[in-house]
Amino acid sequence: MLVLLAEDSDTLRAALEKQIASMGHEVHSVRNGWHAVLSFHAYQYDIIFMDMHMPVMDGWDATQMIRDFEKMHARSRVPIVAVTSLFDRQACVAGGLDDHMSKPFSPMQLYAILTRWIMKKKAEVKSAEVETSTPALQQPDNARLS
Repeated sequence: MLVLLAEDSDTLRAALEKQIASMGHEVHSVRNGWHAVLSFHAYQYDIIFMDMHMPVMDGWDATQMIRDFEKMHARSRVPIVAVTSLFDRQACVAGGLDDHMSKPFSPMQLYAILTRWIMKKKAEVKSAEVETSTPALQQPDNARLS
């Protein structure tokens, strides 16, 4: 999986990078929402961890720009996980976020979130493969009815 991590705290960003990489995932990290948006335009991420309070551009605005871009370009929706000490599920959903990881986080919480979204993505890919690999029933051009 390719993971985008947007976090302005050097300490927390380093800890998350290390833990995500130790789970076998590639991590790109940025320090603010604006760089998250730019990185999103350049790469196809499988999941984004977005700090909601960052300088230059916060996670709320960055998430909205990403969601607008997905709609405009008919791109599939990338799960965005809010990383914040404040938790308001309704605000997260209304803001275009898919999940939440509270600060301070535990390695088990990070593992559970990644596992949940990996399994969901695998199920979607498998479903899409079944739909495209199922041959349509076709009658040969020279078929005769008896």
